[in-house]
Parts: sequence; C-alpha cells; structure tokens
Amino acid sequence: MKKSMTAFAACLIAGMVSAQISSQNVVGYSAVTLTNGYNMVPMNFAVVGNTATNMDIHEVFPVDASTYVASGMKGGTTSTGADQVRVWDVVSGSYKDYFLYRATIGTTTTRNYKWVEKNTPTVISTQRIKTGDAVWYVVYNPSVNLTFAGQVPVADDVNGKITLQQGYNMIGSGFATEWMLNTLSSTSFWSQAIFKGGTTSTGADQIRIWSPTTASYNDYFLYRATIGTSTTRNYKWVEKNTPVNVFTGTIPMNSGLWFIRYNAGSAELQPPVPYTL
Repeated sequence: MKKSMTAFAACLIAGMVSAQISSQNVVGYSAVTLTNGYNMVPMNFAVVGNTATNMDIHEVFPVDASTYVASGMKGGTTSTGADQVRVWDVVSGSYKDYFLYRATIGTTTTRNYKWVEKNTPTVISTQRIKTGDAVWYVVYNPSVNLTFAGQVPVADDVNGKITLQQGYNMIGSGFATEWMLNTLSSTSFWSQAIFKGGTTSTGADQIRIWSPTTASYNDYFLYRATIGTSTTRNYKWVEKNTPVNVFTGTIPMNSGLWFIRYNAGSAELQPPVPYTL
C-alpha cells in the first residue's frame, strides 16, 4: 500500500450518528488504494447482522461491469495478467489461489467479474474470509481502488478473537482502526502465557510486517528477559536485528502481518477493543 486514503464512517443501520454510539450494530467502510504487486490486506469488518459468519470472497472484493474500469481491477481468462487473491491455510502451510475472471466473448462470460480457482478457472470460488484474518491481494495494474465494508467488530463479537496456530499466521487487528501493538498493557496482554518471549528472536514469537513499497519485511520479536536493565523491554515488540529498539509504529487499519507463533497448539488472540461504540 504505497498510499492509502482511509475513510471510516460509523453509522447505525437505522441512521447516521455522531459522537458516542449506543448500539453495537454499527456499519462502516474503508477506502484504500493498493499498488502494483503484493499487498497484504486484513478483514477489519464482519458480516452485517451476523458477525459469527465469515465473509464471502466476492463480498470482500466486490466488482461488476460498472466498477471494473474505475477501480483499476484487472481480470482475464487465466491468472497471468489478472488480479489475484492468495489465502494462507495455516493448517496445510500452503496457499489457496484465486484470480479475477473476465472474458470478452463466449459462454464463459457468465463468470465475468467472479473470483475463480487459479488452477481450475471453471470453478467459481466459495472461499470465505474471517474477520481478523489477512490475505494477499496481487495487483496487476499500477494501482487498484478498493472499498471494504461491513459491521464494525466489538468486544463480544465471535470474530473479535483470532485463532493462532503454531507457525505462520496471516492476520490483521480484527478491528476497524489502526493497531498500536506496544501501547497494549504489558502486564495484561503480551505477558499472557499464550505468548512466548525471549532475548533473541530464536525461541520467541515474531511479527513480520510487509512493505509493498520496498517489497520486503520489517521483522520484530516479543522481548522477555529475566534479569538486568533490559527487563524494561519485557513484553514489548522489538526489532529483530536490533533488540534495543522497541517498535514504536502502528499497523495501519488496512495492513496485515505475519504472526509467527512459537508455542505448539492453538491459542485465541483477542486484542482489547481500541474504540467505544
């Protein structure tokens, strides 16, 4: 995401409001510009009226004949030369790949503006994406303008929890705002037993943040020391190659990350809600 212009509108389904919102049934949207190549984008919204339901890929990345050209999205009859979505399957340790289909003639035009399986283009994707998960969106043109929309997740939503497995997990904050990792209370959040820290990245949970501008990662790990002055960094995310530097940035709303879990088994990551609805 070279430049992203984010617009967030929170409104009751019954009408617009300002300031504090008394209802938790709130919808919103976020507009973003993705740049050519790989962009890691998260699901910051849930299905309106049913937050326990994952969102269909066609709802997450909608397109039709009227928006195709204006959005900058690119389709084709093969994945070569078309926008792609890559969904990470943490269980198998592999991707499920789809591309945007568009034909100009023939009966295959019935699949126009649909996401289809990369290796079997006759099959329209039924992939669903959970709030808090992230996927790769591979842009073919110089840029793509997307709008993400849905219900704003809150504390008691089923989708407020992100399931982490051992190894690589592609996730976002699960909330409709930026994610400030090191402003979370060290004694009540990152110090939980489900997380693993250390004085080096070996044997500790890690985070990899993708930069589409440089096409490279910025790497961090969860710090934990038992003695010495370095304990002031306990339960903070620090730079992988320079652990004295605590991560001071934020994860933008429309950016995902890799969370590399060290411990075996699964755990529920449930960040505190960063806003009041």
